[in-house]
Amino acid sequence: MLNKLLCVMAATVAVNTIFVFSLLASLDEGQRAMFVFATVVLAGGLFFSVRTMRRLNKPN
Repeated sequence: MLNKLLCVMAATVAVNTIFVFSLLASLDEGQRAMFVFATVVLAGGLFFSVRTMRRLNKPN
C-alpha cells in the first residue's frame, strides 16, 4: 500500500513539475519574475506559519 501511494505521489510531482516548467517557458521575462517572486513569498509565508504553529504548541 505504501509503495503504491509513493508511486502515485511521485507521478503527481512529475506531472506538476512538467506543468510548471511549460508554464514558465510560455511566459515572458517580467511575468516569469513575478511568478517566481509570488512562489517564494507564498513558500516563505507557509514556512513561517508552520514554524509559528509549532512554537505555539510547545509547553513553556
